[in-house]
Amino acid sequence: MSGEKWTFHNHQAEKVCLVGIVRSYDTTAMRVTLVIDDRLGPPVICQSMDVNDQELERISDGMYVKIFGHLRKQSVNKEEDMKVMITVIKIRALSSINEVFKHSLECTHAKLSYLTVDKRSEQILSKGSSSNQLAIGGQRIGAGGTAASVSTIDLSSIGSSGVSGLNRNQEMVYCAIREGGPLGINIEKVATNLAAHGLKSREVRDAVEFLANEGHVYTTIDDETYATVDNE
Repeated sequence: MSGEKWTFHNHQAEKVCLVGIVRSYDTTAMRVTLVIDDRLGPPVICQSMDVNDQELERISDGMYVKIFGHLRKQSVNKEEDMKVMITVIKIRALSSINEVFKHSLECTHAKLSYLTVDKRSEQILSKGSSSNQLAIGGQRIGAGGTAASVSTIDLSSIGSSGVSGLNRNQEMVYCAIREGGPLGINIEKVATNLAAHGLKSREVRDAVEFLANEGHVYTTIDDETYATVDNE
């Protein structure tokens, strides 16, 4: 981890998804602090400022949870070094152990996808064909590693995103991002596809900013590529 971003093979991310067991759970008037053990390293401290989140009422020690959040570094006290912590965007209790296995497979798939993209990008650049593109996992990846959906965005599901409190523009952008799959879709690609439906690029970006702040979407391979939380 470098600064406030996690780096894996030159791919940076400010947001992460963590699945693990709740080892401790502490609630104050200002925040909820959880210590999560994913059994792959030291337990991670996760903090939620939304003390009124009803989902937190379902969580207790020894329970498996799934957390989406922002990475940051912070010292717990003056005597200790800086530790990696997660500011929670969204948290939910897992209903089945199968979700833990699914998350493990998704992590393996993401790792292999990144490694494959990097390897093929290097091959393209070494051949002097940086303008070429390659397809992987239903996405078209350029030599720079930027993903964009190669399929036509299906807007027939507009209004049925399952997310409450969204206006028309936010619904359209959410559904367009969801069509991008787990690796996500570039904002410019979303704007291009939604231009025919009357949305301007600025409106798309405003909607993406709202969705990200509310925890409905998150960045994947770069700061311009987003996926929806329910497309895990």
